[in-house]
Amino acid sequence: AILEKAVVAKSSSLYILPVGQPTPNPSAFLEPFHLGPVIEQAKKHFDIILIDCADLNNYRDANIVSLSVEQVVMLVKESKTRRQVIQRILASLQGQKTPILGMVLNDRTFPIPQMLYERV
Repeated sequence: AILEKAVVAKSSSLYILPVGQPTPNPSAFLEPFHLGPVIEQAKKHFDIILIDCADLNNYRDANIVSLSVEQVVMLVKESKTRRQVIQRILASLQGQKTPILGMVLNDRTFPIPQMLYERV
């Protein structure tokens, strides 16, 4: 019942659970003890549940959330995220037995080679 009151309908097929008010220790709400029941309740109402988290390299939140979810999809920004960082993050997730569904390469550019410019 609490979940239904907190969820905001953005369209007939998109619902959002806003973060809410700032708290002194927001990571505590992400621990499996607190987040797990919220996810279980959401599963009864929704086919797909996406949880957006801060980046795994600089913040602990996503690591905590990964303990409560079925799978993780990583977003990797081209030209910003180094391969070594991705490998370290993957090793960390695999070490805690987090199932990784895949990765999305974000902000991918397709530069036109100089030789094509010269031909035109």
